[in-house]
Parts: sequence; structure tokens; C-alpha cells
Amino acid sequence: SQEELERRLQQNREAEKAIQQETGRIESRIRMLEEETVRLPELEEQDAALTAQIEDAVRTCDRLEQTLGFLETAKNQLLSRYLDRLKEGTEDYLSELVPEWEPSVAMDVNLKMKVQQEGSLRDTECFSTGWQDLFRLAQRFALMDALCEGESSVAVLDDPFVNLDEEKRARTLELLNQIGKQRQIIYFTCRR
Repeated sequence: SQEELERRLQQNREAEKAIQQETGRIESRIRMLEEETVRLPELEEQDAALTAQIEDAVRTCDRLEQTLGFLETAKNQLLSRYLDRLKEGTEDYLSELVPEWEPSVAMDVNLKMKVQQEGSLRDTECFSTGWQDLFRLAQRFALMDALCEGESSVAVLDDPFVNLDEEKRARTLELLNQIGKQRQIIYFTCRR
């Protein structure tokens, strides 16, 4: 029948219209992909350049990590070579500064000092500021002895007596006079 044919014709026209719309979308997508395809060599070049940069950065990082390891090893070897002399020298200077006390010190490779007192090792921060000043002074002179062995050296001190009582100040001045016979000592103080 004619009605049936017209209905089918209408359906075919709608299908054709849908197909044309889908074809338009597909053609648009093809054009967009063609444009991206044109950029593909440029993107591949960028990818290769970035890959090369990453490889260089990884090699540099590996070299830096290896260098850091070598420097740590060298530091530890250097300090271990001087550590015993430094420990003994610090104990000697402390014995001169405080004759009635027989100090025993321990140091790690970072030169962090602990002092043995009453059978246990204690951080120097546990002591008064006057004692801490004596510990640091003894350690610095011992370090100068260890590093400047046989060479002339200069010690510059900035008010090393400020936290010391009269007895410790007198002993420290006496020690500085003895050391001053072997090396030049410059110290600044606000006291007379």
C-alpha cells in the first residue's frame, strides 16, 4: 500500500539523516586525527629530547650519590684517623683545666662529645654552661693539635671566660699562657 511505502520512505529518510550526521561526526574526527598525525614527528622529537634529559639527570644523580658516598667514606676515614688523638688531647686539656677531675670523653665521627661521669656517658648539654665552655675549649685546642701537627697555628677566641667561675677562669688563663708559648692566641673579652 501507498501508506506503507510512505512510512518506509520516511523511515529511510530519517535513517539517511542519522547516517549523514554520523558521517559528519566521523569526518570531523578524521580531520582532527589527521591534524594530530601531522604533529606526530614533532611530538616524537620532544619525547626523544625529554628521554635524553631524563637519562642525563639519572646519570648525574647516580654520580652525585656516588660522590656523596666517597665523601662520607673519606670523612669517616679522616676523622677516625684523628679521633683517638682528638679524644686523648681533649682529656689532657681537661685534666689541665680541672686537675681534681679525671675526665673521660667519647667522641663520634661528627665530633659530638660525651663525658663520662659517675660511670655513665653524658651529653655535654647536661652540664652547666661553664663546663660546656671548658669542654669546647679543650676540644678545640685538641683539634688544633691534631690537625696542625708541627705547624704554627693561630687560635681566636671570643670571650671564652664569660661563663666560668673565678677558679676555672684562672686555670683557663694559665693554660692559655702555656699554649701561647707555642702558638699565637687572640681572645676577645669584655672583662679586665
